[in-house]
Amino acid sequence: MAKLLSSDSAGHALSGGIIALGLAHFLTHFLEFALPAVYPLIREEFSLSYSDVGVISSSVVITLFIFQTPIGHLSDRKGRKYLLMAFLALLICSTFLTGLSFSYVHLLLFQVLVGMGASAFHSAGMAMASDIAPHRRMGRYMAVQGFGGTFGVALAPLIVSFLGSILGWRHAIQGAAILGIPVLLYISRLLHYTGSPLDSKEKDRVVLSRKVIFLILMGFVLQGFVFRGIASFFPTYLVDVYGSSLKLAGSLTFLLFLGGAFAELVGGEWSDKTEKLNVVVFSYGVRCVLLYLINTLDNPDALVALVIGFGFFQGMSIPAVASLIRDMSPPGSAGKSYGAVFSIATLTGFFSPLIVGYVGDLYSLKVSFSILTLALLCAFAFVVMARYFRFKDAHAT
Repeated sequence: MAKLLSSDSAGHALSGGIIALGLAHFLTHFLEFALPAVYPLIREEFSLSYSDVGVISSSVVITLFIFQTPIGHLSDRKGRKYLLMAFLALLICSTFLTGLSFSYVHLLLFQVLVGMGASAFHSAGMAMASDIAPHRRMGRYMAVQGFGGTFGVALAPLIVSFLGSILGWRHAIQGAAILGIPVLLYISRLLHYTGSPLDSKEKDRVVLSRKVIFLILMGFVLQGFVFRGIASFFPTYLVDVYGSSLKLAGSLTFLLFLGGAFAELVGGEWSDKTEKLNVVVFSYGVRCVLLYLINTLDNPDALVALVIGFGFFQGMSIPAVASLIRDMSPPGSAGKSYGAVFSIATLTGFFSPLIVGYVGDLYSLKVSFSILTLALLCAFAFVVMARYFRFKDAHAT
């Protein structure tokens, strides 16, 4: 990753900081999405419905919604580095405690703490990455740190489902937390030698109209609804709909998000060379088609290719969206802006597991995933309109 940044004049001085933030993003999502990988085992042990499982996921999400904006605001005023480290430590501890749960109430309580620990990255962490990145290479820098986050989402189901099938879900979750300790120590070491970030007030800015900003946010919010629903239920979906084993479900979920991780590097470079909304529109449109095919073909032979493709185009848009959020941020308030935008997206993510679980109990998970497909189609429509008005505004200017 450092080699990728070496062409930029600030790369040698600050690549360690970007790598540290990529690892912090990895750790955040690896632990945040560890528990969904063993939901089938938890459902069996505690005799839970899909709706009960949805409440567990939503307990994390509502905590993210509550804490991300104030943490981002605090990082604007007091600094980002030590705040981020403290919340990552909380994330590790609360994940380990989740493995000690012996009742449904314990699971909910400790997952609330997991949500609190995970709240710092998308506000303080992403703001710190945007502080470092020069505007002309914003997509590249955001892609590098985003690669870590998406890779964490990918690796969690692979490792945790494998450990869960051998050791049981409690030891699997506790093992995931223990693996996070050396990662946190290495992050601390890298950040210790990182210089001061570039002054965010001096960056070039792209002026976006309020109409364009609103449409981008609506698309991002609906995309967050889809992402949270898939991340929470995809392993369970594969087990119950396709008859996959837990190991195979974890492996396919890994491939889904692994493709997204590498796509971020491609999307980051592309977004630096073109209008960022072009990347977002293309990504959302292709994903609509692929999610529809995954849910309707019932073809195990085609499933792997469709899953990898969906994950790839999911990751492609992330650096562009992250860069657009910086463009929408008033000077000196990047942390608050990232926190607010991700909190809004998280709010729809709170409802997503509840809706997917409820509809799954009432009808089936195939019907639930049809709703996710429709939501993604609406997100695509919003970003198409945003692209139209962005082009119209630029042409008028």
